[in-house]
Amino acid sequence: MFTTIFTGLKLFTLAVLCIFSGGVIFMDYFKGNKLIMLLLMLFTSTGSFYLAKDVCSDFEDSNICTYFYGFEISEYLGTAGEVIVLPPIKDGFDAIFKPTKNMFETTKQFLKREQQLLVKFTQMGKTRNLDYRVGEAYLETYDADERLFSLKLDWQAEWLKTFFKQDFPETAIIKIPIKAAKKMYESSQNKPLFIGVALGNDDKLNVWGILSEFNQNWEFSLSDSSPISSYLSSGEEFQDRLKDGGLGPKMVVIPAGSFQMGDIQGGGYDNEKPVHRVNINYQFAAGIYEVTFAEYDRFAKATGWWFWNKKPDDEGWGRGNRPVINVSWNDAVAYTKWLSKQTAKEYRLPSEAEWEYVARAGTTTKYWWGNSIENNKANCDGCGSRWDNKETAPVGSFSANKFGLYDTVGNVWEWCADKYHDNYKNAPTDGSVWDYATSNKLRVWRGGSWFNNPNYTRSAFRNWHYPDGRNNFLGFRVFLVF
Repeated sequence: MFTTIFTGLKLFTLAVLCIFSGGVIFMDYFKGNKLIMLLLMLFTSTGSFYLAKDVCSDFEDSNICTYFYGFEISEYLGTAGEVIVLPPIKDGFDAIFKPTKNMFETTKQFLKREQQLLVKFTQMGKTRNLDYRVGEAYLETYDADERLFSLKLDWQAEWLKTFFKQDFPETAIIKIPIKAAKKMYESSQNKPLFIGVALGNDDKLNVWGILSEFNQNWEFSLSDSSPISSYLSSGEEFQDRLKDGGLGPKMVVIPAGSFQMGDIQGGGYDNEKPVHRVNINYQFAAGIYEVTFAEYDRFAKATGWWFWNKKPDDEGWGRGNRPVINVSWNDAVAYTKWLSKQTAKEYRLPSEAEWEYVARAGTTTKYWWGNSIENNKANCDGCGSRWDNKETAPVGSFSANKFGLYDTVGNVWEWCADKYHDNYKNAPTDGSVWDYATSNKLRVWRGGSWFNNPNYTRSAFRNWHYPDGRNNFLGFRVFLVF
């Protein structure tokens, strides 16, 4: 009711301004004072323009408002549908198109005509780089640990589902950065998050979001099951939900980057040469810890893996949060495949290049902290810990490297996805798995273990084993490709 009253007052004021601005031109009184007439003309014209624009926003009148944003949409569509024009919240023009059904046409006729109209509107979007705002939600509840909030999508453009033949879920779980959520909460819990789509050149929808009144936008995905993490910032930690109700391994987002791979310091072995630059131009995630017995046992119990394969022995050292040992490359790959099914994401073993990249964590020294092993920094034969040359240590018993990963030096060797090659000649330089140009079946391990001397725990050191080999100093860590 109040909106209607205010809109009426705006229209009345607009009419007065228009009459006044026209009247001053013809009034003889102002002919003798051109400066006053000019000032009044500027004042009334400017006021009329902005007030008209404000009224357009109230009525969402497409026939008038489209002119304020640069072009007339009806030249493409006539009066066949309603175009709701919205204030721009992203570069370009924002609009929603709703075809309207004529009372004299059947549903079948309307659907056919609707498709034709949508083609025209979509083509206009491609040529003019338009974005479509299709829904909005408000921050009502927020989980700081999971960085999640659930929302009911109010799709204002139902035709998106029809035209693009994509099934958008009614309820979505969306993860947003903590800073954005705090801004929403501190300003008002009713600050809307706008959901929108942009049509790409490949005719696919790119979904995006933007926080109202803040010039922040980020890309996200919509899901009716597990949360997604591909838009998290580097260094952020997360755990994916499993279909069976549990949580996956703790992961950390690793930034894209480049590094020198191999025997940078000199004094290494021939299989660590030639040193070469690797460019990893994609963001991914790595397990913060080596996979534990608790995590692996859950997989084995759920899949019956122990029925066909030997249950990994803990050597009497304990299970729980100890790194799983006595697992083959085949066992590790089976775990990653199960984890991928549980989360609907691409978990896998790391490539050898990815492993060295995260182990170095931006350093060029033998170990991520320097060139000497130092005391009680890791678990190896000569590292100065209470587990040295005796047994594995619980994961996370030592400091993390600069990427937030624990136990990249010692504790247990970690399986990689690559086949073993005698040197780095013709090795990939993009971080990909090196699974070709050799006929052997050996697979790479990296990182050293509780059993090995410090030289074997260097970031550049390489080792290998047959894929069915199992040892009490050999485990693995999972990676996630976004």
